[in-house]
Amino acid sequence: DIKGFATTGAQRVAAKDVLAEVAKGSPRGLKHVDDAAGDRSAPVIAPDVTIKPSPMADLKKEITDAPPSLRPRSDSSDRSAPVVEAG
Repeated sequence: DIKGFATTGAQRVAAKDVLAEVAKGSPRGLKHVDDAAGDRSAPVIAPDVTIKPSPMADLKKEITDAPPSLRPRSDSSDRSAPVVEAG
């Protein structure tokens, strides 16, 4: 039982009392939420701020429309090929 492991000693007794009260419903009851206060969880954007469109759509189009033009390098010293020694 995870509740038993989470609480020990006096905390276990207090937890049992709290859990019993929650299970049967609080005698004090819950307060009604007043909608007049408004929901302040949404982000607030100042009226003088302008939001630009995201450039991601143009970037995706640029990436997917044309294949990249890759050029071979002749000035590199590529030694990644395996070398087999004689003998």
